[in-house]
Amino acid sequence: MRNLNVMTATRNELLSATAMNTLFDGGTLDLRDGTQPVNANTAATGVSRGLVSPLPTPAFAAPSAGAMAKSGTWEDASVAAGGTPTWFRLGNVGDTDRIDGSVGLVDDIKETSDATTTFTATTAVDTNMVTSLNEHAGRYVRMVVSGEENEIVNNDTAGAFNLRRAWVTTPSPNDLFVVVERYDLELTSVTTVTLDKLVIDTFAVNLDLMI
Repeated sequence: MRNLNVMTATRNELLSATAMNTLFDGGTLDLRDGTQPVNANTAATGVSRGLVSPLPTPAFAAPSAGAMAKSGTWEDASVAAGGTPTWFRLGNVGDTDRIDGSVGLVDDIKETSDATTTFTATTAVDTNMVTSLNEHAGRYVRMVVSGEENEIVNNDTAGAFNLRRAWVTTPSPNDLFVVVERYDLELTSVTTVTLDKLVIDTFAVNLDLMI
């Protein structure tokens, strides 16, 4: 059945009638590394890189437009640094119902430099970049060519960024960089992971993706 189409109203009704909108209340969302299991019946593999437990009650809002968006705050304030999640497992209380899915890294680019950059061991500056005071604290400067990243401790209003550590290789004048959220994860929607805290901004279950 490769060309299945479901009316939006019917998708909403199916999500409600099957209690999908309440099934994961108080459950868990586990972001793990390694290879995703063949199916959700299989025991979890890899190392947990972020665990939201328990999920809020309700975990999801009422179905709308054939999908359910997360409800309340989903976060893990003690996520371990290091490692990259590659898949997720959404489970109910008791872990008797599960949904697995892949996690893909995506960039959320906040600023892009032009050819007016200068660097010291622990700074990056683009004099043509207009920034609000400390708006990028906790984000990362990523060099376009080398890919090296450095966490931003604070920034001024004239495009100067003070960085967490010394560069492994100090960039050359006029090298280009972008300011990014370091770990933006794509589940069915977008989440954000920093080095010491996981916050799920948006997470949606779309019925079309499940049929």
